[in-house]
Amino acid sequence: KFKFGKTFDNRLKQFNFKVFHRIVPSKYNLHKWQISNDDMCYICGEKETTTHILLTCKECQTFWKIVKNLIYNLYGINIDMNEKIMIIGYDIANIEYQIINVMLNFAQYTIYKMYLRKMYENKKIYTRKLFIEFKSIMRTYFRCKLNQKYLNMTEIDKIILIL
Repeated sequence: KFKFGKTFDNRLKQFNFKVFHRIVPSKYNLHKWQISNDDMCYICGEKETTTHILLTCKECQTFWKIVKNLIYNLYGINIDMNEKIMIIGYDIANIEYQIINVMLNFAQYTIYKMYLRKMYENKKIYTRKLFIEFKSIMRTYFRCKLNQKYLNMTEIDKIILIL
């Protein structure tokens, strides 16, 4: 319900649909659909599944450390990203964690977006580029929500200052 009902951005809804149904165009899926010749990640040599792209590839591990540190500094919560949190979210029953889930969702979307760019441009993703893109997306989102008065003003101010 959170990822489809509480998310106002259609790009995120489409991304979440692809993750939930395991149809992200990873090399594993492209190979399974007979579009690609192999299903191995060119960086670490493992099968390039959706989970691999969004969580376990060493290219995004440093980025996740930064995002987890950001959440810890803002909320004092230490999140251990795993496949369950990637698909469902972090403690979605607790309304206090809505912004944390928005941040995690945008972090995943940022990795996905940069992955698609990398795939078509044959370039590596760097943590710095991921974080710059993440900051840009988050600032835009929170400024929009601030104008619509959907979220708590002090919480948004705190996040925008850190970003």
